[in-house]
Amino acid sequence: MYIHDSVKKRQLLIMKKIIFLFCFIAYYFIGSSQIQNYAIGQVVDNFAVTDIDGTEHNLYNYTSQGKHVFVNFFVVNSTACRVTLPHFNQLYDHYGCNTEDMICISINGGIDNDLDVSAFSSAHGGLYLHAPMVGTNGGAADVNSNFNPEGYPTFCIIGPDNKLLNANIWPALSLANFQSAFPVGFSPEVNPCTVSTSDLKGESDKPVVYPNPVSSELHVLYSTSNLKTVSLDIFNIKGDTIATHNRASFTEELVIPVHELNEGIYIANIKSDDGKNDVIQFVVIR
Repeated sequence: MYIHDSVKKRQLLIMKKIIFLFCFIAYYFIGSSQIQNYAIGQVVDNFAVTDIDGTEHNLYNYTSQGKHVFVNFFVVNSTACRVTLPHFNQLYDHYGCNTEDMICISINGGIDNDLDVSAFSSAHGGLYLHAPMVGTNGGAADVNSNFNPEGYPTFCIIGPDNKLLNANIWPALSLANFQSAFPVGFSPEVNPCTVSTSDLKGESDKPVVYPNPVSSELHVLYSTSNLKTVSLDIFNIKGDTIATHNRASFTEELVIPVHELNEGIYIANIKSDDGKNDVIQFVVIR
C-alpha cells in the first residue's frame, strides 16, 4: 500500500509539472502575439473610443500633437493580461499619465463590457495609476477588429505619423521591457504621477505627505514649530477645490480622510502664516 501511494504521488507530481510546462508555453505564445492587419511602417486607421470613466480618446488627435501612442489589447479572462497590466500601468504613470509625449491606452478585445473591465482594472491594475481602459461600451470591438491582434495581450506602438512602429512588445513583464521597445530617437520625459515622499523627507522645511499613494487617510507633517496658522487646500487636476482644512498649529500630524475622493491625482496647497506656500502632489488609489 505504501509503495502504491508513493507511485501515485510521483505520478501526481509529474502531472503537475506537465501542466505547469503547458501553461508556461501557452502563456508565452499568447503573450507574444502581434497585430495582424497592419505591417510595420503602415499607416493605421484612426479610432475614437470612450474609456470606462467617460473620457474620449481620438488616435489622430494624439498623434497630431506629436505623441507616440502605446496600445494594450487585452481580455479580462487572460492570465497573461493580468500579469502584464501592472507593468503597462507603471509605464503610463512613469511618463506623466498621458500628459507628456506618450499616450497609453488599454483596449479590450471586444468581448468584455465596461463593468467587467472596471472590475478587472481594480483587481489587477497594480499600485500605479491606471492607464485608460476601453470596454465594449466605449467602442473597443471596432478597434480590436481593425487591428486584429493575434492574441492577448498584444502591445503595439503607433508613431506621430500614424504608422505602426511596433506590433509586438514582448516580453512585457517590467517597465524596462517597455523602455527597450522605444523607437529610435524617442526619449520621453520622465514625469511620475505617483510621487514618493522620500523626496520630501530630506528637506526639513518642507511638509511631508504620506502615504503616497493613499487610499484612506492622508497624513501631513510640517517640521516648523512656530507657525500660528496653516491652511491646506486640496484641488483635483482640473483645478477645482475639493476640500479645505485649517489648523491653528502644525506641530502635530494633520490627518485628512480621503475615503470620498475618487481615484486620481490631487494637489495639496499648504499655506502658512509666514508666507510660505508649498504645493504637494498626491495620488488616491482604490
